[in-house]
Amino acid sequence: MILRIKELKLRPDHTEQELTNEIQKILRLRGETPEYEIVRRSIDARKKPELYYVYTVDVTAANPRALLKRIHSNKVTLTEKREYAFPYDKKRMSSSAGAEGRTDSGTFPPVVVGSGPAGLFCALMLARAGLCPSCWSAGKPSRNVCAR
Repeated sequence: MILRIKELKLRPDHTEQELTNEIQKILRLRGETPEYEIVRRSIDARKKPELYYVYTVDVTAANPRALLKRIHSNKVTLTEKREYAFPYDKKRMSSSAGAEGRTDSGTFPPVVVGSGPAGLFCALMLARAGLCPSCWSAGKPSRNVCAR
């Protein structure tokens, strides 16, 4: 189990030591240097000209449950370390298309509408998962992402 700290805000010119100090302050660690991993970093630009980096950080601790009881903050939660897995069931679909564009299991291949950055990224992830997506843009089919 690890501790996840959400909404940790720092100025754009902060140092790594300032990030470590902020984690120590939130977790109330005195003299201990926490072992942490940055899970997410985004920019908060809602109140211009003030910009902030907003972090989500996973902290490895010896006894995370006891540490969580000592801290009374909504920003800190107890979670398990999990790697991202693409949500795709290979048993349900096959990448080889049969008659009428259907796959062996009788389902249609995925269709990606739009060839902007998000559409192309979606098609790339589907192709990496073994699917052969059909890409459409402005009502016209683009070329297939996968070679058959």
